[in-house]
Amino acid sequence: MPISLAKRIIFLSLVILSVANLQGCRIYQSLGKSIPGSWLHPVNGPEYSLPEDVDMERNALIVIYRPNSQWASEEIESPSVYIDDIREFGIKNNAHYWFEVEPGKRHIVIRRPLLGLEGTSHFSLRIISDFTVNLQAGNTYFLRYSELTPPPMDKAVSEEEPVGDGALFLIPEELAYRDLLTTKFDDHSGRFLTYKMEYHEPEKYEELQAQKDDGSRWYWPF
Repeated sequence: MPISLAKRIIFLSLVILSVANLQGCRIYQSLGKSIPGSWLHPVNGPEYSLPEDVDMERNALIVIYRPNSQWASEEIESPSVYIDDIREFGIKNNAHYWFEVEPGKRHIVIRRPLLGLEGTSHFSLRIISDFTVNLQAGNTYFLRYSELTPPPMDKAVSEEEPVGDGALFLIPEELAYRDLLTTKFDDHSGRFLTYKMEYHEPEKYEELQAQKDDGSRWYWPF
């Protein structure tokens, strides 16, 4: 990309961010986070293995991975993965990520940035995937991300259609395992995610917050 064009894009991005901020819009951006991608900074963590200290009686486990490809390995900016409207990581080539999560619905969105800018509340540069997964305690969910190849569904393993959107799909462990063995762990994951009532149940959350502000004992029904 010519330097002059890059400067223009950066200037335009700053203008858009400034205007959006003045109007009170939510700004989606990964400045300093999306760059470098796999081309400049490939993932070199440990080989694939599941964590052993997850409380599977109370929680669930999400494993998100991106299989190896030449195209993805040359990526300068990695797409951003949002879980419940919070940016958790930039998904890189030949990498896997895991999160221990409380049961419930999880809204997953993948956005592709341009020099760190991804959009605002009113527009998005590009949304690659957007769907919700309902998680149950005791289960492990495997999500495969690839813009080049479809999910490798095998009727011998599962007759069900894959669940997902765009380039991200929920697939059976048996099929995910074929790809995961060659991936590396990215330490931008490996965290515990709580259920966000303010995101999934905003009315109930606002009601509880109002009760707290009033000084009432919202946790005692009598």
